[in-house]
Amino acid sequence: MAGPYYVRSTDGNDADTGLTWALAKATIQGALSVAAAGERIWVSQAHAETQATALTMSSAGTAGAPIEIFCGNDAAEPPTALATTATLTTTGSSSIVFNGFAVFYGITFNMGTGGTSTTVFQFDSTSPWWFCFDTCALYILNTNTGNRIRVGASSNAVDDQRLVLVNSSVKFSATAQGFDLRGPMLWRGGSVASGGSVPTALFRLHANMPARVVVQGVDLSQITSGNALVSPGGGTHYVSIENCKLAAGVSLMSASSPGQGGVVAMMDNCDSADTNYRMQRHQYEGDSYSETTLVRTGGASDGTTGLSDRHVSSANSKFYAPLYGPEMVIWNNAVGSSQTVTCEILHDSVTALTDAEVWLETEYLGTSGFPLSLFASDRAADILATPANQAASSETWTTTGMTNPNTQKLVTTQTPQEKGWYRCRVALAKASYTVYADPKLAVA
Repeated sequence: MAGPYYVRSTDGNDADTGLTWALAKATIQGALSVAAAGERIWVSQAHAETQATALTMSSAGTAGAPIEIFCGNDAAEPPTALATTATLTTTGSSSIVFNGFAVFYGITFNMGTGGTSTTVFQFDSTSPWWFCFDTCALYILNTNTGNRIRVGASSNAVDDQRLVLVNSSVKFSATAQGFDLRGPMLWRGGSVASGGSVPTALFRLHANMPARVVVQGVDLSQITSGNALVSPGGGTHYVSIENCKLAAGVSLMSASSPGQGGVVAMMDNCDSADTNYRMQRHQYEGDSYSETTLVRTGGASDGTTGLSDRHVSSANSKFYAPLYGPEMVIWNNAVGSSQTVTCEILHDSVTALTDAEVWLETEYLGTSGFPLSLFASDRAADILATPANQAASSETWTTTGMTNPNTQKLVTTQTPQEKGWYRCRVALAKASYTVYADPKLAVA
């Protein structure tokens, strides 16, 4: 047989072929059991499937030809209009497990409507898998604190596995619930839905299992003040949260990174207010934040509000493993002549910072005929070199709350051989210290 296949709970029967609405399957898994890679399954807008035991949804799709499961209006065969009202519900403490390769559209998955035992959305096969949920919902309704949306297995590497959420929402029923991330995930558009419990940490990173997580354009404002977006756990993880709506007072991280190879978390242009500049970077060596009070006169701004980058190193920052701030870029058109790039900094101390404590690194196109970059730095030559004070600066800053404001500048010298971007980063090696850097660079 070859699809498309049809699913409708009101009059369907899994013993039927599923090849027409009149012969529709009763369950989505009933259709998945006969659908081949690349085929389509239509789920009626009136579909309301319920199962009292754990449900395993296995797709015979492949990475190149996933099975498509779309909610559509059953007034036509095949539907000529998509819909978003189909539901699939498990009762008690019944988990939903996903295996294979598939894309879903317009379906709400209600998991565990009654019980108190652990209930999990499981995307953790030890075989390759890929699932995309477009305009769907994943709701955990069981109140057990161990319930999760589990992405990736704990017993294998996570190559060739990925969860994608597009314009989709999630909801939880206990504060200890959330995502358990052991593998890659992309979440683009959608929300944490209202009406559920607020996780104390939305993304829980699993020890020893690396995950790459990108969240873009998602309404996260249900994660309220006092809670966090990321709980670091262990392992090497990368989390990037971009252009999202937040609640006031929510934290990026619930704790510091446990080790040198631990989580790197980045948040860009995410806020609870009408701003478009909030930034944070978290890593083992410390944090960088957007700053709007201690700023340089005539420095960086969004056109209205002055901005600087606040770098707060941890006790782990050191000469050979400094806290690196976010990349600062400026275009260069000059070729073949020596240039300087200057970054102005501010800190609170009568003692100047040395080139072994803070420096600027500039990546530039220094190879003629190839886009091969070179690197310039005003760091001390090596760890055995006698440190020298970074240059004093006469620039004016707002210094509210500082006892001994000290202005200095970081300067690299380089000779570019190709036009292109100067890509610069402030490196702060002095442990447990705060430096403010103006991301508006000067080139001369």
